[in-house]
Amino acid sequence: MDYMVAEVLSHQQPHILDYLLSTSILNRFCAPLCEAVCIVGSASEQCAANGGDFIDWAEQANLFVIVLDDEHEWFRYHHLFQDLLKHL
Repeated sequence: MDYMVAEVLSHQQPHILDYLLSTSILNRFCAPLCEAVCIVGSASEQCAANGGDFIDWAEQANLFVIVLDDEHEWFRYHHLFQDLLKHL
């Protein structure tokens, strides 16, 4: 876990970390669901990027995202990566 934090998470921009931490509670996610759960600080402040941009970035960065359907609408994190995020 220390390696993952040091080598993967510590290099991410704050808005990406917000998305990762906020969406780690989900068993699966899509762009609208990411946007619905991604809240920074107070309940009125949304994450900086939209859910579709986040998912596109996570796929391109090979950030432990697994596609669940042929339409590329639903995704999940690798279970070990998700566990790490939940414990941060």
